Amino acid sequence: MLNMWSQLTDDEDKKKLMCSAACKMYEGVGGKLGISVEKKCALACGAECCRLAFRKN
Repeated sequence: MLNMWSQLTDDEDKKKLMCSAACKMYEGVGGKLGISVEKKCALACGAECCRLAFRKN
């Protein structure tokens, strides 16, 4: 997704905002499906990339 966001904007703050929104979306959808989502690292937290871990509850 980072590559897609980079094509949309060069603004790092906007990329962080999109990252944060995507992480929240995955957490919400995963919760409804019985899947926990752990944010390992994310642009929104200052990392160079986003990594999420999905685990079936």
